[in-house]
Formats: sequence, structure tokens, C-alpha cells
Amino acid sequence: MTIVNVPWIKLPKGNYKQLKNGTKGIIFKLSPQYVAKVLYRVEGENYWIRDDNSALDELNYEYEINETLFENGIGNVPRPLGVKDFKLYGGSVYPAFIMEYIRNLPHGDNINDSYHEFNAKKLVEAEIYKALDIDMFPGRDFLHPWNYFYDKENCKVRLIDFGRWVTGELKKSPYDY
Repeated sequence: MTIVNVPWIKLPKGNYKQLKNGTKGIIFKLSPQYVAKVLYRVEGENYWIRDDNSALDELNYEYEINETLFENGIGNVPRPLGVKDFKLYGGSVYPAFIMEYIRNLPHGDNINDSYHEFNAKKLVEAEIYKALDIDMFPGRDFLHPWNYFYDKENCKVRLIDFGRWVTGELKKSPYDY
């Protein structure tokens, strides 16, 4: 596991604000600058946050994809910080992917007019073409409105959620097994 060991990150103690649930992950706001993604599993109406080795592998995989995109200036992605154990819900420890918190931008599902919705999707596609140049291939859900933020004032998108992306060597991501 990549351990975040940066002195200027002070993770708060106690409960974190839950921001969004995805199909496999939950995003928690840690501070004004950072969020954490943890994975969960569902059985019927119950769900559990995952602390198994597969969850750790999946989060490290997503971190590496995010880091590659960040280092290559593709997708205006959040700055990734690593995968870290942190306490949640009464002291239980879970692996979490720590990254920059994107403030004041709506997800793609909060775009209120067809012009900006069309423009946002075209901007996402343009960033995907850049990723293809470095053998990074998006997951099948790359145009899902929860997988990008849209900044209409600056005409930019910020891509998020890279668990289903693959590199040139892989056929499937760990999330798809």
C-alpha cells in the first residue's frame, strides 16, 4: 500500500462528511482540500465498507491511473495523494484513496441546459483522445455524468473515477472482475 506521509495533511478525527455514493465507492470530505474514496459491497439492502485485499488493490490501481493522467496533464484530474488507512465509523480502519477535493463545480448530472451538456461531453471526449495517445483507455462509463465535473465559465471538464480505466497491457481493470 502507498502510505501518504505528507506533514501538511492533517486528517481530522471523528466523522467525515459523506459527499457522494457511486456504484462501488463512497466519497468522504476530509478537509477543505481533500477527499477520500472507500469501496463498499452490497448484499440485498445491506452494505459494508470494504477492508479486504481486493479493495486495497482496486484503490491502488485507481490511484496509479489518476497519477499517470495527472502527471501527463490529461483530464484536469484531481491531484492524487495516495492510498492510506484511515479510521471511520467508530474507529474501524479502511483503505482510502486520498485526492484533491474539487470545489464549486457541478457534476455532469447537474448541468441545466442542453448546450452545456453537449459541450461538457465534447470536452470529456477531447480529454479521452489525449489519454489514448499514452495508451490509457477509459472505462465504459467515462461519459456517465458522475465521472466528470464541468466548469462552464472556463470551458473545462475535470475527469474523476478511474477504477475501470485500463492501460495498453490490460484487458480489464480490477473493478471489472
